[in-house]
Amino acid sequence: MWDVTKALQTSGEMERDQIHRHQCPSREAYATGEVVMVSDLREESTRWPEFSASARGLNVVGVAAVPMRLDDKIIGTLNLYPSEPREWSDRDMAVTWVLAEVATNYVVNASMRRQQEQLSQQLQESLDSRVVIEQASEITGRRYWTIGSISTTHALVEAAAASAVSVTDGPR
Repeated sequence: MWDVTKALQTSGEMERDQIHRHQCPSREAYATGEVVMVSDLREESTRWPEFSASARGLNVVGVAAVPMRLDDKIIGTLNLYPSEPREWSDRDMAVTWVLAEVATNYVVNASMRRQQEQLSQQLQESLDSRVVIEQASEITGRRYWTIGSISTTHALVEAAAASAVSVTDGPR
């Protein structure tokens, strides 16, 4: 279990390091759409000097950066960081392509789910606002009707008083 935890920490640090660098295997794979495989970064230190130095500090010796494709668009890269020199076999790359496809599908599904949750939340907020608006309209309507009724009643009383007719008598 320790090896998995250490590998995850190392991968996280390598990913954070690549985000801030303009020259690194991940960015190259993203920009070109091509797989970048390096068996031994010590032999490629001039290609990405800063990245290679960071990798050495984290005991990363090789790298494989595989573009994550969605249709014709590249949405990211899947990166592998071995701690020993590694010749990447065709089988390694076939498995890595499958992992990149799985990761791409996960990213797309997670994004769609997040969008659906946001839409659901917005719809709920709209519904809640609609209920408040309807309640306010109902209260406002009652006030207007009450005010209108009082005004109408007041006008009838004044008219009756002016004509000396009782309001309860009604028209003659």
